[in-house]
Amino acid sequence: MKDIEVFASICKKISSSPLWIQGPGGNVSVKMDDSKMIVKASGSELAEVNETKGYAYVSRNYFLDGWKKIKSSGKTVVESEVAYSSLVYLSNEDTKSYPRPSMELGFHAILDFKYVFHFHSLASLVACYYYTEKQSDILLEILKNDSDIFFEPFHMPGFRICEPMETISSSSLEKDSIIIFLANHGVILATNSTPFYFIENFQKWEEAFWDKNFEIPYKKMNERKFLYEFASLELVDGKELFPDSVILADRIKKVTNPGLEGGLKLKASYEIKDKGAADLFAIHSVIKRLVPDFPSLSQESIQELISLPTEIARKKLVDKK
Repeated sequence: MKDIEVFASICKKISSSPLWIQGPGGNVSVKMDDSKMIVKASGSELAEVNETKGYAYVSRNYFLDGWKKIKSSGKTVVESEVAYSSLVYLSNEDTKSYPRPSMELGFHAILDFKYVFHFHSLASLVACYYYTEKQSDILLEILKNDSDIFFEPFHMPGFRICEPMETISSSSLEKDSIIIFLANHGVILATNSTPFYFIENFQKWEEAFWDKNFEIPYKKMNERKFLYEFASLELVDGKELFPDSVILADRIKKVTNPGLEGGLKLKASYEIKDKGAADLFAIHSVIKRLVPDFPSLSQESIQELISLPTEIARKKLVDKK
């Protein structure tokens, strides 16, 4: 298969589950060689990506050179965020023919693996919390045969997640694949081997982890009708758990009704057209219901997210749809 065909197939595979992708969240890249890569477009939904739309061709070398200059420039965090946002745009090999690359272009370019995919997996969000905060067994032996595994605290998406990813990429890796669990932000899978085997093995781990810890089987949670009904029973306290629920707050309000005590609950499924926003609310609600002590994002982090140049650009693209 050609690289663009593999890229489109990975996008289709990952976007098939509401437990992995909610609305415009998640991103995928394929490196064609050391200097050129394909990456999902900012604001695009993975389910809409195919071989003719929803992606950009990016100069990896241009981005990495620019990234090094920003790091060594002595700029403030705010100035660096602005410079990073501009770099993402300018790394597009043809801005007239292809849309703006994903705001997460940074870690896609920095991680030295042919295939990189990031998504907001329900199981990985909970597992990261269980492992780092509760020191619980999360069945990592299922994954360790094929992958080096890392756990990261919450990092601002875009510019500030790049440096931790650079540290991981330059460490002494023993395997041909890595899995990076991100607090409040899902998971990054990166591999040089067959991507579909890697994805399927991760799915097996998810089911094993979930079914060990919760009564409702993971496969049942993956049914959107059941997921929505389960989420509709739970009131959410308004505290945001991950970046997309901050950026897409307006869309979430449109698929929910006021609940008791100032909370929200999903509208009836037949009333919901925006499945992406409903999926995002449902994942939020499931975590709040099953893991009530799961940490919310701080107000400081929420305010920073809203003001990120890359998030502002993404929200404009999302709002156009």
